[in-house]
Amino acid sequence: MLQNDGRDYLYLIWKAERTRKQHIIGKLSKNGQYEFRYYKEVDAAISDGFELLISFPDRCDKALKIEKGEKVYLKNEPENENDKYAVEAHTKNGDKLGYIPRYYSEAVSTMLSNNRNVECEVFSINRSECCHECIKVFLNAL
Repeated sequence: MLQNDGRDYLYLIWKAERTRKQHIIGKLSKNGQYEFRYYKEVDAAISDGFELLISFPDRCDKALKIEKGEKVYLKNEPENENDKYAVEAHTKNGDKLGYIPRYYSEAVSTMLSNNRNVECEVFSINRSECCHECIKVFLNAL
């Protein structure tokens, strides 16, 4: 474990069976809560046979299919095992972009459950790195 800037980091290393090369494919950090991000070597590892981990599938693939200013549609997912207040975010075509971050989910879920008119649109997209919050939205509860 490495500590930097008051955060603890744990790197996930994968060794290619064929080439025996080791790739740093991910980084787990802790600063109050855990956060996983794929590391810059993940593309080389995929070329070498690595398959993305099911628990961490998002690599901003859907971010390429949505633009700033587009509407995002929200839907409660109360049966979610990880967060009873989970709120899914979808494109107008119904493609799932991901979830509202957990630290906002209870408030947003409550607004949706109370039939508040909630409008949501893409504010910015960070296509330069794989992340869990690459699409930022502006949410307006009327």
